[in-house]
This record gives sequence, structure tokens and C-alpha cells, in this order.
Amino acid sequence: ITSDGAGNVTVNAAAMKNTPAFLVYKTSNQDIAEATDTKVTWDAESIDTDNAFASDKFTVPSGKAGKYMFNGSIQTSSVGQSEYQYGFCMIWKNGSRLTSQMFDNRNNNLRQIPIVFNFMTDLAVNDYIEIYITLGTSGADQRIGGDASYIGTWFSGYKIIE
Repeated sequence: ITSDGAGNVTVNAAAMKNTPAFLVYKTSNQDIAEATDTKVTWDAESIDTDNAFASDKFTVPSGKAGKYMFNGSIQTSSVGQSEYQYGFCMIWKNGSRLTSQMFDNRNNNLRQIPIVFNFMTDLAVNDYIEIYITLGTSGADQRIGGDASYIGTWFSGYKIIE
């Protein structure tokens, strides 16, 4: 947006795009080893404006460095009669943990818990972002879920207009 000082404003609509942008999700379950950082795999893609999401990670394309917003939800689902005790959903940048969202369920006896996350960060060209999960239970098998009838586990991101 520019102004000539006389009240005339010009908007460059082509420059006002929140791209690259992507949305991926799960349509099937993924088993998670107890108390182990496990990379989330994605089996469906709804949006990928710059073909920047591949191999279960988002990589910043050439010429697209800047501030990015990431969002998502991981649907947990224990198997059997035990409940989850705790869990972490982590955003990893370039192979290392950047941030995490934790839940503690030790006194609630719940078997399905969504972990919702949001995070904004600066990224350079070729930086990459992945999602990891850690779940702990009182002995039940653990998984995160997807279903063909609804989207319960998803991950999205987009570049913020600067």
C-alpha cells in the first residue's frame, strides 16, 4: 500500500498474498511408541500453493524467507481401557525442537484428547518445519488419528504479509 500524500492510495494486490500456504492432514491412524518423540506423517494434502510440503515437512522455497504462522491439531486416541497421562506436540525446525504444547491428563480418565497448537516464527530459505508427538499412558497402545469421514489431525502454515 502506498500513498502519494494527496490522499490517493494505491494497493498492490499481487503483493498481498499469504503464500506459500499449505494444509495437510491424516486420513488414517499412526501408532506412537510410548514416551518417544515420533515424527507425524501426513497422508493427505488439501492446499500447497508453492509445492513446498513434501516428505512430511514444509520447506521454505527460494525467495520466500520471512515470518510464518503455523497451526494444527493432533487427535489422540488410546487403545484399550487405559487413558493418556500426558503428551507433547512439538514443532521442529531444521531437525531440532523449536517449541511444544503439552497436555496433562493424569486425573481426568480421558481417552481422546486433541492437542491444538499455534506458533509464529522467522524462517530463512531452505529452513524446514516438521511436527513431532510424544504420548505417555498407563500401559495402553497409543496412536494419533485420522478418519476418512472427518479431519481430526491436521497441520497448516502460511507466510505472513510483511
